[in-house]
Amino acid sequence: MESRHDLRGRLRAERRSLAAGRRRRAEAAIVARIRRLSRYVRASTVAAYLPFDGEPDLSALFDADPDKRFFLPVIGHPPDGSMRFAAFQTGDRLQRNRFGIHQPIAGPTTYINPKSIDVVLAPMVGFDDSGRRLGMGGGYYDRCFEFMRDSTRVRPDLVGIAFECQRVADVGAAEWDVPMSVVITEKHAYLP
Repeated sequence: MESRHDLRGRLRAERRSLAAGRRRRAEAAIVARIRRLSRYVRASTVAAYLPFDGEPDLSALFDADPDKRFFLPVIGHPPDGSMRFAAFQTGDRLQRNRFGIHQPIAGPTTYINPKSIDVVLAPMVGFDDSGRRLGMGGGYYDRCFEFMRDSTRVRPDLVGIAFECQRVADVGAAEWDVPMSVVITEKHAYLP
């Protein structure tokens, strides 16, 4: 079996190599599929992300759904380095974090408790049919939502976002992984 490190490298290269036209069509299909997802329709608070390293761009949601409050991840500075979610609206000022990812310039009152989010749209490097997510390797989503691992909580709904080319037979389970409720690609909504 391919190591998680090698799998990450291969899948990141695949998603970055998608041709521009194919990428735009796939992103439009992913956004349309999200907007039809009943858990998203019911949600009032949504954690999303800004694309990095070839991730699907979901920014069309921000203006299309003005009845929802959107939040974006903010990665703190070491030694804590935790991930929190800050309020975001189109046009808000952004800054790059230490990884080069755009994030809101947040003050203490702009953060939301992760347990108060209705739906989390989480980017993925890879996924399998069991709903396991392979991320970039920092464990930020797994640590932020570790309370979901051994819980009967239904909120937040963790929705993985990926291109179909990122689906693999097995991402290799780790004890700290937090499974997704559903994974959305341009072709399917995968329920574990």
